Amino acid sequence: MIYLILGILASMTITTVFKFFDRYNIDTFQAIVYNYIVCVITGSIFLGEIPISQEIWQASWQPYALANGLLFISGFYLVGQTVIHFGLAVASIVQRMSLIISVPFAIIVMHENESVLKYLGIAIALLSVILINMPRKEDKLQEDPSPADNSSNIHHSSSKIGLLFYPIFCLLISGAIECIIQYAQGNHMQMGTADEDRFSIYLFGFAGAIGLVVLIINVLRGTSKIAVRHMIAGVALGVPNYFSIYFLIMAFSWKEKSIVLPIFNISIVAGLVLLGFFFFKEKLSTVNWLGVLSAIVALVMIAFA
Repeated sequence: MIYLILGILASMTITTVFKFFDRYNIDTFQAIVYNYIVCVITGSIFLGEIPISQEIWQASWQPYALANGLLFISGFYLVGQTVIHFGLAVASIVQRMSLIISVPFAIIVMHENESVLKYLGIAIALLSVILINMPRKEDKLQEDPSPADNSSNIHHSSSKIGLLFYPIFCLLISGAIECIIQYAQGNHMQMGTADEDRFSIYLFGFAGAIGLVVLIINVLRGTSKIAVRHMIAGVALGVPNYFSIYFLIMAFSWKEKSIVLPIFNISIVAGLVLLGFFFFKEKLSTVNWLGVLSAIVALVMIAFA
C-alpha cells in the first residue's frame, strides 16, 4: 500500500512541474531529455550500483524496457504540451484515462478477474473525457474571431483540431506504457531480485539515449539552445519520474493490476484537479466538473468491482 501512495505522490509532482514550463519559458523536449539522464542517475544511486553487465543485457525484460523507452520520450512531450494548451486538470484526466486500455489488458491478457461493473466504469470513463474537454462558453466567445473573418475562422478551427492531437495521443501512449509495464512485471521480472530497479533504469536510459541524439541534432541545426534553466527543470522532473515508475511496479505485487491501476489513476486525477483549481486558479465549467465527477465515479466503480 505504501508503494502505491508514494507512486501517486511522485506522479502528481511530475504533472505539477510541467505546469511551470510555460511560465519560465522551458524547452519541454530539452528538459525531458535531461530528466531521463537524472532518472538513470537517481535509479543507480537508489540501487547502489550501475546495472551494466552481460547478464542484465540478456534479461528477458530488456525488449520491453526498450519499447517503453521509445514511448516515454514521445509520451512525456505530449503530456507537457497537453498541460500547456489544455491545463493541469484536463492533462491529468486524459493521461489517467489510460485505464480504458490498461484495465481490459489486465483482464484479457493477464487473465485477471472481470465484472460488468468494471466494464461499465470504463464506459463512463470515456464519457468523462469528452465532458472535461468541452470548452466553456465564455472561452468560445473570447477566442472565436468575428464571423465576418472567414479566413480567421478557418485558421482557428484547424488550430483547435490540431491541438487535439496532444490529449488523444497522450491517452493512447499512456495506455500502451501501462500495458507493457504490467506485462513485463507479470511475466519477465522476479520480485525481490532488483529487476524492478534495473527495468526502470534501462527504460529511462533508452529514452534518454534517443532523446539525447535528437537534442544534439537540434543544437547543431540551431533549433535548440542549451540553457541552465532547462537542466534545472530536467532535475525537477527526473527524481519523481523515476520513483513514479518504480513504485507503480512495486505496487503490482500488492493487488491485481486491474485494481491497482484504477486506484492509482483516481487518486492522481482527484489530487491534480483540486491542485489546479485551488492553487493554479484553473477554471472549470459545470460540464467540466460533471466530467471530473464522472471520471471519479468510473474509477471507483472499476477499483471496487
